[in-house]
Amino acid sequence: MNPLFSAIREAYGGDEAVVENLNTFPGVIAYSRRWLADGGVDDRDLKAALEALRERVEGAAQAEAENLESNPDIEDELREPVESCYECYQTVAQALERMLGNLEDLDLFKTGLSLMEEATEILVGARRQIILWMQKGDPVCMRCGAGPEVECSCGAARLIPDLEFYLDETNLRAELGTEHVKIFEAYLEVLSGQTQLERLFARLKQLESVIADHAFTTREAQDQEELGEAGDAVMRQLELTQKGILRMRSVEDSLHCSDLHQGWKMIFESAVNMQSLVPALAEQTGVGFGDTDDVVSFSDG
Repeated sequence: MNPLFSAIREAYGGDEAVVENLNTFPGVIAYSRRWLADGGVDDRDLKAALEALRERVEGAAQAEAENLESNPDIEDELREPVESCYECYQTVAQALERMLGNLEDLDLFKTGLSLMEEATEILVGARRQIILWMQKGDPVCMRCGAGPEVECSCGAARLIPDLEFYLDETNLRAELGTEHVKIFEAYLEVLSGQTQLERLFARLKQLESVIADHAFTTREAQDQEELGEAGDAVMRQLELTQKGILRMRSVEDSLHCSDLHQGWKMIFESAVNMQSLVPALAEQTGVGFGDTDDVVSFSDG
């Protein structure tokens, strides 16, 4: 996750958080309020919700601290909201600890809850600042956030952030082959400002070569009538992979991160679909479609 945008992606809720979604700050706040009002919330259920959120928040605070430490040159316009997010995570973790330790002392519990509410308001404000910055539509350094008129020494790609990607909480997981995992790793490195586009493009070229080999094998099998509908289905997925490769490459001209995200989504989807088709292809032709040693989450961008 890019440290500049992590606050956008964290599922802690914002202006439109679903009430009593216990994965969000507002949800846990509403749940705690109902417990205080004797609204049918069991002590054990409340404690479990508080403990689960505290664990997540402590992890987020630690990750944000590491992000800030490893990225000291964050653009001035972003540093304040990013640091505010870190401070809010710390405050909420402390508030949850106080609430957990005072289920019998309602005054102290309410103090912790008020602290959490105040921190959540600040977090929502910081989140809005980051969103407004992203909506400018300028190419920025993917590491420090420097805009088009600002020079930096990060050596990272300069791209236009994709707000919709960071607001999307979809989390698709699948076991993919080595070529796909290498692309996914390079894709994340570009998004986090750790590498330039050339590394990703080199990985895409490797996958393209694999796709070409499998397309040739499939066509040969089709010509010999060894494959029926399975062959057509395989070709459709190989074509989808090629479209995804081209979409990811188009970022070189467009500079839009959305092209990276949409292209990877196509590649991921076709790889998953291929897993159900490969057995028929392998049985008839003796050719597989790579290993599936690693688990990849599409949304870990």
